[in-house]
Amino acid sequence: MFDFPPIKISGKEISVKVICENRNNATARISFGALLIRIPNTLNSNEMYSIASSLYKKAAQKIEKNGYAPERKELDFYNALETTAYGKKFGINVVYAETRNPKAFLAAEGAEYKINITMPSSFGKKQNKDATANLVYRVIGSTLAKKVEEHIAELNARHFGSAIKKIRIFDSKTKWGHLSSNGVIMLNFRLLYLPTEIIDCVIIHELAHTKAWNHKREFYDIVEGIIPDYREKMKWLRSNGWDYYKRFTLYGKT
Repeated sequence: MFDFPPIKISGKEISVKVICENRNNATARISFGALLIRIPNTLNSNEMYSIASSLYKKAAQKIEKNGYAPERKELDFYNALETTAYGKKFGINVVYAETRNPKAFLAAEGAEYKINITMPSSFGKKQNKDATANLVYRVIGSTLAKKVEEHIAELNARHFGSAIKKIRIFDSKTKWGHLSSNGVIMLNFRLLYLPTEIIDCVIIHELAHTKAWNHKREFYDIVEGIIPDYREKMKWLRSNGWDYYKRFTLYGKT
């Protein structure tokens, strides 16, 4: 239909595809690593090109400003022998037995930990992968929760002094953090694998919402008063954060 050059950012190329179809409006969104521009087939060629070109330019500007987040990845510890989260190393050992349900227990080995998982021998690969990811996520999350809570309390006391009801580590494919209306701070499990300054950026973001609920000038004045390069750090997070945890997972099985 129309050819637009790939959008280049952070060493990556995002290809562009224009689709002309039976629809009422024009849209542009990233899907499977490509920018898909969809336009109505009721327009003439000049109108199609004008709209597609406008959407392409706006998308390129938005990506340049905010960074590019690749497809969200599922947690995957199926082949992992060990993983390091929040500065703590966890070995992962899976054994198979004639049992109905998967289970895991944590053993301390000096300064390190070992997650021992018993998996039903009847499980297929997908069941095995899903169960391993869920067990590792829950064990690590509960083990590190107190340390995370203490750090958040320290940042809160230093900068905000807000009333925080609870801290929760959760598994999300869309959000890095969230502050609920009743004062619960929720942090994505994957944050535990990111650099400390990025973790703090998300924590400060959520704590700032205790003073300014919306993302308006007041909110940015607060976060940038604490983290001057806040926007750059958030741009890095959107472009790199979702896959970053895999760099700290060592694979040793086939």
